[in-house]
Parts: sequence; structure tokens; C-alpha cells
Amino acid sequence: MLLTLGISCGGWHVAAQWWMLRKVFQHPEARHRASIIPTEIDLSSVQVAQCVTCSVGYAEFVIPFAGSVTLKSSGSGLVVLGESESLCFALLPPHDPSALNMTADSFKKEVCKLPPGHSLREQLAKPGATFLDLDIAMERALPSPYWKAAFQDRSCFTFNTIQLALKASCTGEGMSRVHTFHTPEIRGLIRIGKSAGDSRNAHVSIENRLGTQSVGMYFSLPSGREGSIRDVLLPVLATFRFTVEHLDANDKIKESIMKAGIKPRIEEHEIKNVQQGQSG
Repeated sequence: MLLTLGISCGGWHVAAQWWMLRKVFQHPEARHRASIIPTEIDLSSVQVAQCVTCSVGYAEFVIPFAGSVTLKSSGSGLVVLGESESLCFALLPPHDPSALNMTADSFKKEVCKLPPGHSLREQLAKPGATFLDLDIAMERALPSPYWKAAFQDRSCFTFNTIQLALKASCTGEGMSRVHTFHTPEIRGLIRIGKSAGDSRNAHVSIENRLGTQSVGMYFSLPSGREGSIRDVLLPVLATFRFTVEHLDANDKIKESIMKAGIKPRIEEHEIKNVQQGQSG
């Protein structure tokens, strides 16, 4: 009955896309992920005490409740790995937030098809829109009842379908909670949980307020430490700031990390090579 209504009122595109979403939502994890609504976190009231300041060359922030922090670089010297008694983290190489990948580029093309005056078209089609803007818009998308979808504008329905399909595919991040945040220095998106009950792991996308620099970070609680990653994570984000306005060339990133005194970590395969050399 609903399928017939969709074909007669909204056309085959509504019926086909709605059917595709039904196939996606057959998986409980995907259905759960698509239902999560992001909330805004106010970082202005975050208390920062008993902390250690970390500098990675192109950015700095504090780690709370840490007697000491060990910093090493990995991945050809472009990834910074940090470990303390309270927190483990990894900073991916910083990049230009306006440089979109293929998925984001296709996503933005669909934005331009939205009707004039549509709030998301005004927000996301503007020249200064970044990957973070697209990410946040995707996280805010929610499934519509079929009766409502059948009467939606075709471009709006297609766009919402793409948003939900992408959101439902993020089953390894944000399975517990999703938050947006901002400070005078940065803004970003927090995805907590590799599974619905996981409060120990998080991925954070960070962008400066100028929209010229961004970085991704992974956080986890050390083995044996109780509590929620959110409590340890918020002081890091409340104090995070980029110390350079723009940096995305690999050689410059590596140089910045090395100047901060961060030495390369010996990778597992390199350890084996050393051991083989010693045994030989």
C-alpha cells in the first residue's frame, strides 16, 4: 500500500530510494546509528586543572590528570601518538578542510540541486563550506515517515536519502553519542563509541574558525582505567588551538612535528628487522 502510494504520489524515485533505505536499515547497527541525534556541548564551563600541556608543532592542547605524556610520531612521521595514565590519542595529519574527497564532492553536488531558499542549500553550497559542514549536516539527518517522504520534493528526498545512507554506514564511530562543539579557536564534531554501549573510544574532527586548517583525532581510555572518554576529552578540546594557520604539505607537517621534539616510534616491522639484524 505504502509502495503504491509512493509510486503514484512521489514517483519511482521515492519508492526506489525508500526501498534502498529499508535494505540499509535491516541491519540493527545501521538503524541505530541513523537514529542518533547530535547535541551541542558547551565547553566554556569546562574546568582545566592538574594538566600537562602538549605541543605537536602545529597545534597545542592540555591533557588532564596526567603526570607525564609520551609523544611519538608514526606513519612516516606524519601521525602523532600520545599516551598518558588518563588518555591515549592519535592525531592524523592536518589537512585543508575545503579539499573535498569524492564522496563529499558528490554530496555537495546534491546540495546544489536543493530548491532555492532551502536552509541546507544556503548553508552548504556557499564557497566557504567545508567537509565539517557536510559532516554535521549528515549527522543531523533523521529518517522521515514514508507518508511524509512520498510528498517531499524529489531533490530534498534524494539528498536526505544520501545523508542517511552515509550516516548509517558510520557504524564504527558515534555508536553511543555524537556532539558538536565550538570554542573561540576551533569548532568540531565528536563521535563517541565503536558500539552502542562503548564510552571508552571517540573520534573527533577539529577545524579552526577561519576554515583553513583541520585535523582528525582518535581518543581512547587506557586499559584498566574506568570512566567515560567524554570527561577526559572535553578539557583537551576546550584548550586545543592550532599554532599555524595553514599546513598540509607532508614535508612541512613532518618538519613541524620534529621541531616540537617528537621522535619517530619504531614500527613493529622495523623492530623485527633490527632483531633479525642482531641475530644475524
